[in-house]
Amino acid sequence: LSGTSLREFAPFMSCLSYLNLSGCKGLTSETLINVAPHVAPTLKVLNLTQCRRLDNQAVLSLASCWRLQRLTLRGLWQIDTGSVLRVMQSCSQLRLLDVTSCGRVSGAEILQSAAGYCTELRALLVGALRDIGDAEVVALAMSTAGATLEQLSINDTEIGKTSLKAIQAHCPELRSLDISFCHGITEHSMVDMIT
Repeated sequence: LSGTSLREFAPFMSCLSYLNLSGCKGLTSETLINVAPHVAPTLKVLNLTQCRRLDNQAVLSLASCWRLQRLTLRGLWQIDTGSVLRVMQSCSQLRLLDVTSCGRVSGAEILQSAAGYCTELRALLVGALRDIGDAEVVALAMSTAGATLEQLSINDTEIGKTSLKAIQAHCPELRSLDISFCHGITEHSMVDMIT
C-alpha cells in the first residue's frame, strides 16, 4: 500500500470505523497525518503493527480520533512515550492498547496513564517495555482500570511475586495474562498464586 493511494482514498472514508494497516512498510507519518482528519469522527479500531516508518507526529495525529477503542502500535520503534500518552488522554473510549516492543516507550508511564485516564480499558499489552516492575503493576491493578482489565500482557518485564498477588487480588475480570519471559517469577510464585 502506498501513501499516495491511501491519501487519495481518505476523503471517501468518512464512515470508516475499522482500519488495519499492519505491516504496511510504505506507510509514512505524512500519510497517516493526512488521513487522520478524514477518519477521526468514526474510527474505532486501528492496527499499525510493524509500520516502522511511523513516528511521534503520526501517533499524535491519532489524538483527534476521539472514538478510538482499539489501538495497536506494536513494534513501532520510532515512537516515544509522550505521543502515546497524548492519545491515551484524548481517547477516553480506549478499550485496547498494544504498545508491545515499542522500545522507546516507558512502560511505567503507560501503566500510570492507564490507571489514571483509561476507565474503559479492557486489554493492555505492554510486553518488552522498559521500566515495568512490581510498583507499576500494583498501582495499575489497584486502579479503576485494573478492576475491569480482561487481558494484560506484561511479558518480558521485571515483575515478581508482588505483581502476581496484586493482579490476583484486584483484577477480578482478568481472563488472559501473559507473563512469559518474566524471570522474577518463580515456580513458587505461581504455586502461591493458585493455592
